[in-house]
Amino acid sequence: MDVRATVRERERDRGQTSIEFLGMAPLIILTLVLMWQFVLVGYTFTLAGNAADEAVRAGTAATRGDRDAACEQAGLDKLSDAWKGTPR
Repeated sequence: MDVRATVRERERDRGQTSIEFLGMAPLIILTLVLMWQFVLVGYTFTLAGNAADEAVRAGTAATRGDRDAACEQAGLDKLSDAWKGTPR
């Protein structure tokens, strides 16, 4: 193959990688955002499960009359104010 033809082909394709990256950038960003959302959902699931476990543990150890209060207190104890629904 002619060397000049190869050089011309390379010159014609110059910038193609940049254009392809710009075309794929929204898809890459969307994928990263979705992955971050899945991480947040998993973290939420972990926090809610831990709070439920703590509430059940405290409820089984409490006396019959104090069971509801002990469950609520233990369930809300390790959660932040945003989870408790209380204003800052």
